[in-house]
Amino acid sequence: MLEQAEQKALRLYLYLPDYPFEKLETEIHRIQEQRQGLTTESCTLERQTGELKQAMVNEEGIRRFCQIATRNLDSMDDSQWRVLLETMRLKLIFNGEEFHAKIALPTVQEEKSEIVLCTSQSGGR
Repeated sequence: MLEQAEQKALRLYLYLPDYPFEKLETEIHRIQEQRQGLTTESCTLERQTGELKQAMVNEEGIRRFCQIATRNLDSMDDSQWRVLLETMRLKLIFNGEEFHAKIALPTVQEEKSEIVLCTSQSGGR
């Protein structure tokens, strides 16, 4: 529609002898601003859609993570606990009267039977 409006403004300028050039410039500028606004809005919507896709909950994966983590709690050392808490992005918030916990639970694929907390290999150089 914007292209049609732009073509119409050009035709009016070309075919009407008294059509002012300033009016053509104003119309073209307005159309370009609308086009830029639509492009910006489209990019924003695409970004928001991507964020929503990432935020979708994988309930079965979270359930498997909790089951596997629960089975391994007794055998975890301090460094594994620290990595687990960092992985879960645990945040405790105290607002003066009560505590709130925010957590991001990772998911585990169905075929996995263990959680790998640290993939770095130790080795001296």
